[in-house]
Amino acid sequence: MSEDIEIKAGGFTLRGWHLLAITSAIGGLSSSIYYGYDVVNRFWDVEAKVTEVVAVEPRIQALEQTLQSNDVEGLAASLAR
Repeated sequence: MSEDIEIKAGGFTLRGWHLLAITSAIGGLSSSIYYGYDVVNRFWDVEAKVTEVVAVEPRIQALEQTLQSNDVEGLAASLAR
């Protein structure tokens, strides 16, 4: 059946198996492009979230330092006396 199909364009004759091979190659190429686009977008999303976490870390350290300097851990024992 595929051997019966024949297209002539621009001085070339494309037979059924040529069309099948070209269609498969185009499908594979478009899938690769989409996958690459998806991977890059996921990387950018993760990178943005890591930047947010890194920006929060100094604030957490400042809170920990404040809690330690106020001796909140020993507060319960002081109040119990």
